[in-house]
Amino acid sequence: MSRRANRYSIFAQGLDRAVFLAYFLGAVVPLAALGYVFVRPALESSFGDSSWLDDVGSLARLGVLASSGLLCLVSFWILRRFAGTSLARMAVDRERLARLVDVSGKMADAPHAGEVARMVAEAALGVTEARASYVLLAGEKETPLELVQHAGVEAEAIYTRAARAIEAMGTLALDGGRPALVGQDGGRSPDAGLAAAAAVPLPGSGAGRGVLVVVHVEDGKAFDTQHVGSLSTLASIAAVAVHNADLKDSQQNFFAHVTELLVSALDAYLDFHVGHSRRVAHYSNAVGREVGLDDQRLQKLHFASLLHDIGMLRIDRDEWPLPSAHRKHPGFGARMLERIQLWEDIAPFVLHHHEWWDGQGYPEGLAGAAIPQEARIIGIAEAFDSMTTASYRGQIETEEALRRVESGAGTQFDPELAAVFVRLVREGAIRLDS
Repeated sequence: MSRRANRYSIFAQGLDRAVFLAYFLGAVVPLAALGYVFVRPALESSFGDSSWLDDVGSLARLGVLASSGLLCLVSFWILRRFAGTSLARMAVDRERLARLVDVSGKMADAPHAGEVARMVAEAALGVTEARASYVLLAGEKETPLELVQHAGVEAEAIYTRAARAIEAMGTLALDGGRPALVGQDGGRSPDAGLAAAAAVPLPGSGAGRGVLVVVHVEDGKAFDTQHVGSLSTLASIAAVAVHNADLKDSQQNFFAHVTELLVSALDAYLDFHVGHSRRVAHYSNAVGREVGLDDQRLQKLHFASLLHDIGMLRIDRDEWPLPSAHRKHPGFGARMLERIQLWEDIAPFVLHHHEWWDGQGYPEGLAGAAIPQEARIIGIAEAFDSMTTASYRGQIETEEALRRVESGAGTQFDPELAAVFVRLVREGAIRLDS
């Protein structure tokens, strides 16, 4: 018996031992009692006399006892096989459920529908042990299916020779609106080399229609209703994930468009500093990538850079030259953003972009690593752009601005980030005409 099979033997698990104990108490113990009551007297009466073997009654009792014992052994063997098979099936079901739960969590974080399709194709292999899986999409009815994702080492080669059979399975499931399960070659293309195929529609809305198809190529392999059930569950999870990804994408598009409108309004309001927010975003993005921020943090840094001066919209033009008024704009901006769920994560970066490394900045006097890294990056980029472009403070040459950034390292600026910024400008990685 293989190691895997031993895991499900009648002695391998607590459940099996409980079943065996119940069987022992319910069958073997009564049989032993029966033998003791009916056979023992016959043996005792014939002890020392070989003629007891000729006693038909005694032989009959022994025969009944032997037959009962054999029956108990056979029934025990059957029980053992049945329990092992049932436990093995339960283990497979648990593994499938665990895979579905795992992929459900991963799909929930998928950023777009394409990533969901990739996860679905890979998960389908795990829950069915198929040789290859395919996600196909189509528009309205009569529109041909198009392969958008696949999984499996031989998936491409199999699709090349069996595309017609695979697409036929997909069409069958889509047109019927329910799963399709077939045997050898899908019953459709004897030259395709498929042994079995299963297809389930991918629930969705709108004009797009999708289907998930899995195939076997080895003779003797087949899919059953449990496989189809797992695929249907996977398809339902995928539908929810795609919907969530579409919502995220719509939110992101809204986020980007509204940000652009606000930046344009800010440019019009700060007519002496047109393009400042976009330049600060460019500089900040370059530094963020260089220091290894991940995509999510880079995205937040980008939008925080674009909106870092949004609080200036709350300050009258006549008050701009007043330091006391100017110091209010980080707080104004942060309060404007933190009330909006899409922007609440970037509010701290806006609030603290005028903090100094030595704690002499505003509005809260934070120092060192207590200042969010994104805010430290924006602070350098914002100061540099203010020095090198026309503003109410005047304009200086690039080299002089870089020298001031270097001299401010350790006081106004994070020394490591300042060094990175200066290097990127001198290497040309930061375009000053952007």
